[in-house]
Amino acid sequence: TPYVEEAFERWVEAVEEGKEEAEKAGHQAILDTMKDEMRKEAEREKEELRKEAEREKSELAKQVEQSERSRGEMEQKVAEHEAEQKKAEAKLQSVEQDKSA
Repeated sequence: TPYVEEAFERWVEAVEEGKEEAEKAGHQAILDTMKDEMRKEAEREKEELRKEAEREKSELAKQVEQSERSRGEMEQKVAEHEAEQKKAEAKLQSVEQDKSA
C-alpha cells in the first residue's frame, strides 16, 4: 500500500539521517579528543620550557655569583699589590733620603 511504502521511506530517511548525525557526532568526538590531546601536549611543552628557563636562570645566577666572587678576589689582590708597591716606594724614598743626608 502507498501508506506503508511512504512510511517505510520516511523510516529509511530517518535511519540515514540518524547515521549522518551519529557520524557527525563521532567525528566531533574525535576532533574534540584531538584538540584536548593537543592542548595537553602544549601544556606539557610549556611546563618543560618553564622548567628549562628556571634551570638556565639558576645557572646564570650561579655564574654571576662566581664572577662577582672572582672580581672581589681580583680587587683584593690588586689592593694588596698596590699596598706592597706603596711600601716599596716609601722604602725607596727612605733609602734615598738616607743617602742624601
